[in-house]
Amino acid sequence: MLNQWDGSLTLNEDNGTILSTMLGAGRKNSNNTFSGVLIGDIQTGTGNSVDTNTLTGVYGLHEG
Repeated sequence: MLNQWDGSLTLNEDNGTILSTMLGAGRKNSNNTFSGVLIGDIQTGTGNSVDTNTLTGVYGLHEG
């Protein structure tokens, strides 16, 4: 999920806003797992068109 974020974001310094399709707060461990909260468009599945779903919401992860 978090690894799939492409880094796209929009900065609008005049209005003091940052827009992104995903927001994450937490910790990424040495074994490449994430514990924390993700907000936004989250892709689940293996990455091929049959198994991938895009969900929008707030997700709490523990070593996920």
